[in-house]
Amino acid sequence: TMSLRIGVYAAIVGGILWFIALLGSALVHDSFSIFGLLLLAATVVILVGLAGLSAFQSRTHPVLIWAAFLVAASGGLISVVGLLAMSVVGDRPWIAGMSPWYVWMIGLLTLIVGSALFALGTWRTRTLSRAGAALLGIGAIAIPFMLAGIGGVGLPEPVGQALTVATMLAFSGGWVVLGLSALRADRPPLVAAAGVS
Repeated sequence: TMSLRIGVYAAIVGGILWFIALLGSALVHDSFSIFGLLLLAATVVILVGLAGLSAFQSRTHPVLIWAAFLVAASGGLISVVGLLAMSVVGDRPWIAGMSPWYVWMIGLLTLIVGSALFALGTWRTRTLSRAGAALLGIGAIAIPFMLAGIGGVGLPEPVGQALTVATMLAFSGGWVVLGLSALRADRPPLVAAAGVS
C-alpha cells in the first residue's frame, strides 16, 4: 500500500512538473535553465511513480509492464546524466563525439518509448484508467514529432503552438490521470477493512 501511494503521488506531481518544465523549456529555448532543473526533478519523480504503478499492475501482464519500466528507467537515467552534463560540459562534444544535449535527447526519447509501452500495458491490464493510458500513449507518440518540429509543418504558427501544448498536456495529463485512478483503486480495500473492524 505504501509503495502504491508513493507511486500515485509521484505520478501526479511528476506529470505536473513535466508540463511546466516542457512548456517553460519551449518558451525559454535555453539548454539548462530553471526549466532544465525542473525537467530533471520531473524525470526522477516520474520514475518513482512508474515503479510504484508498475508494481501495482504487474500481476496481470508482468513482462510488458516491467519491460516498459526498464526501458523508461534506462532512458530516465540517461536523460538525467545528459541534463547534469549540460550544466558542467556545456554544448561541446562529450561522449563518442555527442554533446550532453544529444545524450539527454536519447534518454528523453527512450523514456518516452518506455512511457508508451507502459500506456499499452495499462490499457491491456485495465487496472488503471484507460483514459489516462490513452492520453499518455497519445502524448508519448506525438512528443517525438513535436521535438522534431514535424507537428507544425505547413500549419499556421498558432495552430502548431496549440498542437505542441496539446501534446504536452496529453503526456503530462496521462500521468496525472493514471495517478488519480490508482489513488481511487487503493481506497476500496481500506474502506472495506475499516468496515470489518
